[in-house]
Amino acid sequence: MASLLAELKRRNVYKVAFAYLILGWLVLQITDVVAPALRLPDWTMSLVTYLGLIGFPFALLFTWAFELTPDGLKRSTEVDPQQSITSKTGQTLNGVIISMLALAVAFLLVDKFFLADAPRVIADREAATATTAEQPAPAAADSKPRSIAVLPFVNMSNDPDQEYFSDGISEELLNGLAKISELQVAARTSSFAFKGKNADITDIGRELKVETVLEGSVRKAGQRVRITAQLINVADGYHLWSEAYDRELTDIFAIQDEISKAIVDALKVHLTDQEVAAVNTTRDVDLDAYNYVLLARHNLRQRTQPTLERAAFLFQKAIDIDPGYAAAWAGKAAATELLSDAHYGETPPLEADRQAQQMVDMALRLEPDNAQALTTQALLDLNAEDPNIALASLEKAIAANPSEGILRSWQADALDRLGDFGTAMEALEEAYRLDPLHPAIRRNLGMWYAFTGRSRLAREIMVPGEQDYYEVEGFIALTEGRNADRERQLNDGAARVSDSERSMLIMMRNFNRYFQLGNEQAAYEEAGPMQSLLLDAFTDPERALATIASLSADEYGRAAFQAHMNALLNLERHRELIATYESRHGRPTRVAGSLTSPLSEFSWLISYAEALKATGEPEAARALATDLKDYLERSIAGGLPKIYMMRQARIALILDDTEGAIAALKAGMQYNALNITAFSGIWFEELHNHAEYVAIREAWSQQVDAERARLDWPPLEIAAR
Repeated sequence: MASLLAELKRRNVYKVAFAYLILGWLVLQITDVVAPALRLPDWTMSLVTYLGLIGFPFALLFTWAFELTPDGLKRSTEVDPQQSITSKTGQTLNGVIISMLALAVAFLLVDKFFLADAPRVIADREAATATTAEQPAPAAADSKPRSIAVLPFVNMSNDPDQEYFSDGISEELLNGLAKISELQVAARTSSFAFKGKNADITDIGRELKVETVLEGSVRKAGQRVRITAQLINVADGYHLWSEAYDRELTDIFAIQDEISKAIVDALKVHLTDQEVAAVNTTRDVDLDAYNYVLLARHNLRQRTQPTLERAAFLFQKAIDIDPGYAAAWAGKAAATELLSDAHYGETPPLEADRQAQQMVDMALRLEPDNAQALTTQALLDLNAEDPNIALASLEKAIAANPSEGILRSWQADALDRLGDFGTAMEALEEAYRLDPLHPAIRRNLGMWYAFTGRSRLAREIMVPGEQDYYEVEGFIALTEGRNADRERQLNDGAARVSDSERSMLIMMRNFNRYFQLGNEQAAYEEAGPMQSLLLDAFTDPERALATIASLSADEYGRAAFQAHMNALLNLERHRELIATYESRHGRPTRVAGSLTSPLSEFSWLISYAEALKATGEPEAARALATDLKDYLERSIAGGLPKIYMMRQARIALILDDTEGAIAALKAGMQYNALNITAFSGIWFEELHNHAEYVAIREAWSQQVDAERARLDWPPLEIAAR
């Protein structure tokens, strides 16, 4: 073994290997630099690396097998060791190795101090040339709006608790860039999804569908701050612009103005040929108050009850210091609204709405264009029951924050409540384009794709293992009549997701058990108070009314009202139903409401019309039912998914159209849109002896029994009224 190693050394195999590795590294570095400039294909680096690896063993084999002599190249076995000049060759190789090492060091220095800024120098030179010519040539990519994602700046401070500050700077820059009309800015939720991840810029650009990425770092020490920012081209990974700022931390708004304007100036050169107005956010504000606001926003974004309570507390601290600080009022309004039990907290929804509205009013008096206040106002109006007002608020909020995708999702909700399903779907798809990694947007779009039978599209946008994945898979199974699979999927999801995410999956599972599979007893397993109330309205309406009577005014929200209406209808207390509806909404003057949600005004109006007919007001009932039918037909023409047949059948019966009701129920059977209330409640009681209705009931029961058998449940017995 020792003799082999000595022979390898004598034949300079070690030195050739070392020289080969240095040369290979240099070739790769040079290729990495020149390939983009020469517009070589993306696989060029892979090819060069592959060829280098393949050549390495051949180079070693060649060195072992051949030797350079004064007479030329000969096989090593043909050279007398006494006449070998391998020692001289080795000295030559030493010189070559030293020279290549020097080249490598030189390349590293050039790459660090010159090439990193080359794109900026080139861009400045081109800009100067264009100015001299007074005829700038647009870039090839100017045929469409430029796009950018602002990643969360890295906290480089010694104190990790200063992360809120770096996040806040990133968000301020994002909001400023979003106001440039020619610039498409990825929404905050999607951009911040990459926080703490060592993702490749190309992957980020592809996922967010942007051409450039702005990243940076923040180092805060005492009263000084250092901020670096780099604008990177997704296509090749090169820096288009970079800068570092060292400032005193005495006027943070002035600092942000300087940074924002500098970045905007760079974007005007590199991202758009259009002039953009400078974003002026300068305002005198106490530095401590501003820090409280940034820290409060950091807590607000985490969306848990403890962090929202902490956010509300911190916003109030800022208000105590500066009562005229609109951002603090707007932030506290958002935290207060999110602390309602309709979201993440325990405050009754009406009380949360009332408190939040007062804070929003204060914020908008101080700053009429405050984006956070306008967003919260839109959410408050969406909670109310006039979608036209909500749409008006959403228009203002979108104008103030055009990159915020969730606003488009709320817009889709409002449009859905007006029966404009086609436009609602367009708004939701736009929301996903703006913010593709926002969980709520992804879930809502996935649900609507599932509703409309586009299961492939729904699955393409979902992330397996997450809560919304199980919800959407459950809805796909529902539309396909696979309710046993839905039971298993929702159970599987409930066992895998966090405790805070289980409640929605449990609710969907329990409603599936009762409405689709007819298992009343299992439907109450792990059911919360409101789930139980909604079920009681059908299974034990007297108990439901007793529960409703015990609720406070603040606890009597949309779900409780829905249960109240259903319980009264099932008990045939029609006059009380009419009074209950009118006490909340007055005499109906228009038709509205979502056709994709059971908790909607449209459903309540059907019950109201049925009660009118039962109490001797057939003309009023017919007039309202005609408006409901027209509203439904317009929505169907606008692309409403095939989930409306039971409502269509109820409307037909109000209009004394028995055949129309039967036809709707047949279609419901075809599209898996029927549930147990079509056969066990009061809605279709007048059809119970109709031969075709009986046939539909038998077919539905057989279908349900087949699904129940897959779960080892006994056959269904529908209780007669």
